[in-house]
Amino acid sequence: MGPIIKLEGSTRRSRATWENHWNDFNEPTYILITRNHEDMIEKGYYVKTDFDSRHESYSIDQPSFVIRNHWGQELWLDGCNCGYGGEGPHGSEKILKDIGLPSNIIHQVFNRHVFELELREDGTYEFIGDGNSKYTDNDILRENQIVIKNDNLVIQHSANYPDIEETIEFTKHYTSHFLGSIKECLIFASYDDVKEQGYTGFSSYSTGHRTSYKLILMGENNRQIWINPLFDGNTQLTDEPNVRAIMEALGYDLGSRVHPKIEWIKKNILSIKPVTTTLTLKNE
Repeated sequence: MGPIIKLEGSTRRSRATWENHWNDFNEPTYILITRNHEDMIEKGYYVKTDFDSRHESYSIDQPSFVIRNHWGQELWLDGCNCGYGGEGPHGSEKILKDIGLPSNIIHQVFNRHVFELELREDGTYEFIGDGNSKYTDNDILRENQIVIKNDNLVIQHSANYPDIEETIEFTKHYTSHFLGSIKECLIFASYDDVKEQGYTGFSSYSTGHRTSYKLILMGENNRQIWINPLFDGNTQLTDEPNVRAIMEALGYDLGSRVHPKIEWIKKNILSIKPVTTTLTLKNE
């Protein structure tokens, strides 16, 4: 029995959908509400939506509220969430009150960034986890996208800030939490190289030149992060200030500018080609 997916983008519409399906879900066995979309995606609650044939990528949609009944059917909503005092959590609060949950449980919808509740055999409900999110309070999907390309989940970091510190902090955080560990890194010197290798992104937030991503991080978990730091374009890739800043922040040692080298937990292979091609860092 497939889920009932109603991702309509507003608390009001989500509440109306809930009222239409209340009879089938008023005694749930499981409830998951999140503040950040990444937490839903981590748990597998997302669907493919538009296919961009030009970039061979699917965009995805994800709920912020999932409720499961005794028959295993799920209702997915995206206008009700948790973790703060706004309209979205108040919409969730109303649904939880309709179900008849205890007030001490309902109140947690404003405090928990991950509100995960399961029905126990004795008929009471128990929270799963501590309610914290490993992601940031600011949902990355506001300025970035998670897409599916070649069956991989890919974060496309659309912002191309001159301030490299923002890019470094983003990359460190999501490498740790989204990728876990890096299997391989590709760094392209030019947009022509990017396009030739197919690393052009699906991004409605970016103009044409920003749909090509110059730095690709591949995780052991078949996930990827694509970012687009600014390059000077006049030096070898290992001498690019932003390349060095990002890779050193991730734990790579590019060595001196005269004798480049890599040191990374395990033995690494560094292939340095002319400035017009690609730098590949691979962990083995």
